[in-house]
Formats: sequence, structure tokens, C-alpha cells
Amino acid sequence: MINKYIYVLLFFMTTQCYASFVLDGTRYIYDGNKKNIAVQITNDSNNEYGGQIWIENTDQPKDNIYFIPAPAFFTISKNQIQIDSIINVNNSLPKNKESLFYLNVQEIPLKSTTNNSLQIAMNTRVKLIYRPKAIINDRAGAENKINIISKNGDIYLNNPTPYYFAITSVNANNQPLQLSSVIMNRLTVFKPFSKVMLGNYGDKNISFKAINDYGAVINYKIKSI
Repeated sequence: MINKYIYVLLFFMTTQCYASFVLDGTRYIYDGNKKNIAVQITNDSNNEYGGQIWIENTDQPKDNIYFIPAPAFFTISKNQIQIDSIINVNNSLPKNKESLFYLNVQEIPLKSTTNNSLQIAMNTRVKLIYRPKAIINDRAGAENKINIISKNGDIYLNNPTPYYFAITSVNANNQPLQLSSVIMNRLTVFKPFSKVMLGNYGDKNISFKAINDYGAVINYKIKSI
């Protein structure tokens, strides 16, 4: 009987389970020579929505504030656009390497116009990378500096640069490596001046794909040392 009631309830409810807000980027780069950067949010639905935007720290002290959005709360009419500014308010970030944050955009459904609808508030979370002035000009092609290090039979991907990289896959002799989720999580947020162990792959030719600043996926051949 309980299952019957649940089925009937689900039958009559309309569930909104897709994101209504669409951002103009899959990641945002904040160059240190800028006073602010713009984030464009499009309400890609036929309903008016409220919204909230905030910046999430990663390796930084949890309670420190480095960026503020303006405005933090807003309302977007259907099929309209909201432009938010992200402003750096703290100059204590490292000057010799990038710093990673996450930009969150939360949908806030307004009052439903129907009685039988379940509205779900979707949150969009993308990378926000702060790039200090001293390293802006050397970013182009920096993925080509990634190399491999061999130690005790295992090989490591080595990032000798001050930049974050988003590696989506790694190949050995043109065949994709079946890497664990732990390793892939580290590679998709490949930290500056760090290395990630891939495993024992001998003298195979290693290549990888990475997402650049503009969201394009590029293939790179590794250079061993």
C-alpha cells in the first residue's frame, strides 16, 4: 500500500532536475593585474529565479576571505542575463604560484506557480584560479613542461611549473591508462610543483590530455627526464 501511494505521488509531481543557470565559462582565471573579473550567468529557463554566488577556499585558511562577489544575491528574469563581478580583497596570496578556489552559483527557486511541483535548487561549482602578475606571461604552453620521473620502478607525472593543470586522461603507447579515482582526482587538480604516481609502466611513451584556460581539451606528449 505504501509503495502504491509513493507511485501515485511521483506520478502527479513534476520534478525540475536540470540547471537553469548557465555560466559563460567552465573555469575562471583571475589575473593578478586585474581589479576584478566578470562572471556572466544566464537564466536558461522560462521562470524567474533568485541566485547566490560565493567563493570557496581550498588550501587557504577556511575563514579567510580573498574574493567577494558583487552582488552576492540577485534575481534573474526568464531568459535574461546577470553580470557579477569577482573582486580580490586580500593581497596575501602567493606571488610565485597559482592559487585555486571554487566559484559557486546557487539557484534559488521563487514561489511555485503550481501546487504539484517539486523544485530542486541546483548549484554550479567551477574552478576559480588566481594567477599572480609575475607568472601571467609564461602560462602559454606550460603543459609541455610536464615530465615524468622514474623511481623504484614506478613513474610519476611531475609538474615543475607554478600552474594548476586539469588532466583528463593519460595514455601509454596510445592506450588509455586505467587509473584509480584517487589518482584521477589529483590529476584533474594537478597542483603546482607537485607530482602524482601513475604506477609501473616501464619505458612506454606517455601522453595526456588537459583542459586549457578556455575549456578546450588538448593532447600533449610527455618529455621524460
